[in-house]
Amino acid sequence: PSGLADLPITEINPRTISAKLADLDQTAGNKHNAVSTISSCLQYFYLKGTLPFNPIADLLKGRESPFKKPKVNGFKFIAPDELSEKFLKPLSSTAHVNRVFYLYLLLTGFRFGEARLAHWSWFDFKRDLIVIPADAIGANKTQTEYIKPMTKQIKQLILNWKDFNYSDDSDFVFKSEYTKKALCEGTFREPIKALTSRELDLHGIRKVMRSWMSSQDIPVKIAELALQHDVRSSIEKVYDKYSYVEEIRQALQRWNDYVETQLPPE
Repeated sequence: PSGLADLPITEINPRTISAKLADLDQTAGNKHNAVSTISSCLQYFYLKGTLPFNPIADLLKGRESPFKKPKVNGFKFIAPDELSEKFLKPLSSTAHVNRVFYLYLLLTGFRFGEARLAHWSWFDFKRDLIVIPADAIGANKTQTEYIKPMTKQIKQLILNWKDFNYSDDSDFVFKSEYTKKALCEGTFREPIKALTSRELDLHGIRKVMRSWMSSQDIPVKIAELALQHDVRSSIEKVYDKYSYVEEIRQALQRWNDYVETQLPPE
């Protein structure tokens, strides 16, 4: 941004960065991202021994930072009948793994981490369940076992992907081609920014699903449980030990049938 590309690395410091970005016609979020990217690069060179230290390591820290990350006022949202035009069609040209991931996220209503860090060992194809363990790091915020029923569409998608991409060297469903780890976040987030109108982000998919369920008179408790939101009172949680798995399955099946009508031919 604005001359930073030509700035010698030895002259990068909080004062020069602030001066370069001060009058730049960009949003606070874009300025934050620019500083964050530069800091990450400098940190890399510091760790490699090329630089003695990262001169802007603290520029994003503290309440007085001029480049604080803006607060998020809710996640972006589109109407359910806009899914095809504003989300699915623009992303239909992405890599196979991306299309599988976006559809998996859309069908299940999982959070981003729950989907990206999915393990093959979580899938029970005999009972048509996805069981996320309580200790699944980065993929289970509740720290209690979470069960998601599989619809026919979810099961077909995952089995097809397993035939195409399964390997014995990693348990990750969306595995990096070069490591045994899960694919990085940017693999799935960047196409959303580059190809869509940005009216919907990946967490916002949950809003679309929940709004559609409301329009279909699906009971509030079931719609919330389908998103892993337990709206039962503390008393109910003590006495109500029913799993609601089959009720959630029915709600998800109706949602998945709708999603199928929104899919582009390819």
